[in-house]
Amino acid sequence: MDTSLRQPTFLIHITVDKECLSALRQLVFKTCGAMLSFMRVVAVDHAERMRVDLCVTEPALRLTMDAVMRWLPAAEFGRICQDRPRHGGAQ
Repeated sequence: MDTSLRQPTFLIHITVDKECLSALRQLVFKTCGAMLSFMRVVAVDHAERMRVDLCVTEPALRLTMDAVMRWLPAAEFGRICQDRPRHGGAQ
């Protein structure tokens, strides 16, 4: 497999109230589509809030941030960093 054509991916951490989780998930899937590698949801603050960890390609980064800020203004963005490539085999 040729990884030279692979786009860089970024990890985004977003925290929302539990009532907004469904709306955030729908927004992310609608905005990112196939540019979303994974989504993980972790309960925080005694399950009153949810931290959503997204891994998206570079083109989806700005699209996702813009959509979330527009439609879920109470969402809080945490760390955003470039995902490190994973290498197979022993090192």
